[in-house]
Amino acid sequence: MKIDKPDWWDGKGDIEGFESRFKRLTAELPVYAEESSIDDPRVISSADLVDLADRALYSAKHQGRDQVSCSYELDEMADVTATIQSDEIDWLRRRLTALSVRAKDVYMQSVAALLQTLDEKDPYTARHSINVAYYAQQLAEQMGCSQATIKSVCNAALLHDIGKVGVPDRILNKREPLTDVERMVLGQVPLIGTRIVDHLRILESEQQIIRHQREHFDGSGLPSGLKGTKIPIGARILLVADAFDAMTTDRAYRRRRAIDEVVEELHRLAGKQFDPRAVTAHRQCLNTFRSDWENRIDETVRELQVPSGGRLANEFSQSTAQARR
Repeated sequence: MKIDKPDWWDGKGDIEGFESRFKRLTAELPVYAEESSIDDPRVISSADLVDLADRALYSAKHQGRDQVSCSYELDEMADVTATIQSDEIDWLRRRLTALSVRAKDVYMQSVAALLQTLDEKDPYTARHSINVAYYAQQLAEQMGCSQATIKSVCNAALLHDIGKVGVPDRILNKREPLTDVERMVLGQVPLIGTRIVDHLRILESEQQIIRHQREHFDGSGLPSGLKGTKIPIGARILLVADAFDAMTTDRAYRRRRAIDEVVEELHRLAGKQFDPRAVTAHRQCLNTFRSDWENRIDETVRELQVPSGGRLANEFSQSTAQARR
């Protein structure tokens, strides 16, 4: 018996081994097909036989363990099988809905736990994440992103600096210029954050945003040197929102800058570090929500002057709840 090489075979490996396995699986099929075609008018070809056998096997499966089902019984059981399939589909739908709700609950608990850890280590970073999510959502909406993308951007913004839990406090809060080694350590924050959320499979799109949040529009960023639209749209939005909040907030090593000054800086770097579309959307959002943004900046200044006492974790949980809806 000669077996033609399959179309997908690339010339490597043991084709004879493939042929022997194929022979063992199909050697008896012609015999059964010939006999069945005499007794059963439904069987004209071997494909018809395989289809009947598959349907009989499926019927036996639904009847329970240790059951036998013959092909001539299939017509009699058609209505019963259809009912069973319908009931099973309905059950699976209800089950998936319940699992989806549970997955969201687990996600919320996980995010709150991550934020609590970050809040205790660096209150600034926790507050910063909340602000970035707020700005990023408005930018994504202004740019006409889908609801799924908007949610992913918000989730990624809330978690984009979670990798800082692996950075020593002396580096995060250092007032003097960073050494080359310290800058390299901070450069690993996106990759550390990606590894932290890697086990949360419902955040796969967020992982890509977190990983590429420091890519520059001209290709000079990290970690992959992606350029232009090769950078995920969520990462491009996140970079603008991140920069705006960072520059309008006091840090240990510098004072915050005025809003208009920051806007000019973003505009100057459009096409280089930032996506021009995201910068334009930022300016449009600022024109619409300037009063709200100013209040948020002032609130952040006040918040960071006193111990957080867990308030940021609570606000973070509220932000994640809003992002998931």
